[in-house]
Amino acid sequence: MNEDEMQALEPLAGEALERQLARYARVRLDPTPAQSRRARTTVMEAAWRRRLEPFDAMRLRRSRRGLFSSWTARRLGASTAAAVLAGLLVGSATFAASRAGGPLYDARLTFEAMTLPADPEARLEAELAQAQTRLAELVEAAGRGDQGAVQAALAGYGRSLDDLAATTGGPANRALEAVEFHRAVLLHLMDTVPEQALVGLENALARSSGVIEKLGAAGAGSPGAGGASGAGSGGTGGSGGNAGSGGSDPGNKPDRTPGPARTAAPDPTPKPPKSPNPNAAKTPAPAATEDAGDDQVQP
Repeated sequence: MNEDEMQALEPLAGEALERQLARYARVRLDPTPAQSRRARTTVMEAAWRRRLEPFDAMRLRRSRRGLFSSWTARRLGASTAAAVLAGLLVGSATFAASRAGGPLYDARLTFEAMTLPADPEARLEAELAQAQTRLAELVEAAGRGDQGAVQAALAGYGRSLDDLAATTGGPANRALEAVEFHRAVLLHLMDTVPEQALVGLENALARSSGVIEKLGAAGAGSPGAGGASGAGSGGTGGSGGNAGSGGSDPGNKPDRTPGPARTAAPDPTPKPPKSPNPNAAKTPAPAATEDAGDDQVQP
């Protein structure tokens, strides 16, 4: 192809290029309605995100503030006083409900029975404290003249007597002294309790008498009850006396197990008697005559 032919083709090439550019603009630069909607949706979402970002940052800053940080000192003081008052009211109501004759009294007794320690000595002390508490509640209810409270306290004291009646061994003496003191208090209450509660009080006295007899027998039958149980002969009797002396001690601690008795030392072999020395015997002096005695008497 020579130069003349190329010059002849230039107008045609320019027209073809123009048609190609127009087609490209029509296809690529002129979007369809669907493409326009998608583009508009994307632009609007981006705009809303940029608009909401400051509000999200403020919300995060507010959430980092401490609890009750916006409360003033007066508001905190008023809230604390209200909480303390509410606690006192709830505590007072619970205490009143758990007193003798209250709706929570039986639940309180059950809870106290479930929380008794397993150690025998500590359990006895806890049972004695519960019996003393029941007796104090009985005295208080009798002073108020509350028949329902008296009946409830008597029932609770009866449960405490049943627990103390199961005591055996050395601690039975400690329980016996406490029940005897309680019986004296019950006898003193005979003139102060309401008439409707006299039957319950008499039943409590009868039960306490039975418990006293049972505890007395349990204390007397224990290994450490009195020194007579350790009476014996030789070394064995001495060790029994030591074990029996602990029975008269009214303390709370159980008697210690006596140690083994020491074996008595054998008697020494007697030595043979010495033979008398014949030279050591002296001839007795002759007795003085009556005449010599008479001569010595002065007229």
